[in-house]
Amino acid sequence: MIPNLLAWVAQTTILVAVAVLSPMLLRVRNPRVDLLLSQGVLLAMLLLPFLQPWTVPSAPAGPLLAIEPSARAPKRSAPAQPLPLPQPEAVLIGGVVLRLAWLAAGLARLLRYRRSAQPVAPDIEAEDLTAILFT
Repeated sequence: MIPNLLAWVAQTTILVAVAVLSPMLLRVRNPRVDLLLSQGVLLAMLLLPFLQPWTVPSAPAGPLLAIEPSARAPKRSAPAQPLPLPQPEAVLIGGVVLRLAWLAAGLARLLRYRRSAQPVAPDIEAEDLTAILFT
């Protein structure tokens, strides 16, 4: 698992480095090209694990050592408990909560802008135009 992860990290690092440097070296200054390049790199990064076969560690080829049990075998300790990984539901709920908090912060900012706003002096031409259009 770790060698596969390290290979993916190395490949994506090289891919991102090439994607960042190529527009600079080719002097491309088009936002649409930048967006398409970024989306293509993201897609390639996500598809890399599926396009490349994973390496599975094999059993050692050498002879196995046989260990005879001794008369006084040490006590077995309880097996180590694996670290609890977050459940997909918990990750999803956490993402929803973070997004709602982000939206609430933006709403609070808009409310603060609205409260600190001052009315603009009416423009005479705009009043005349309004009178002509709406009477």
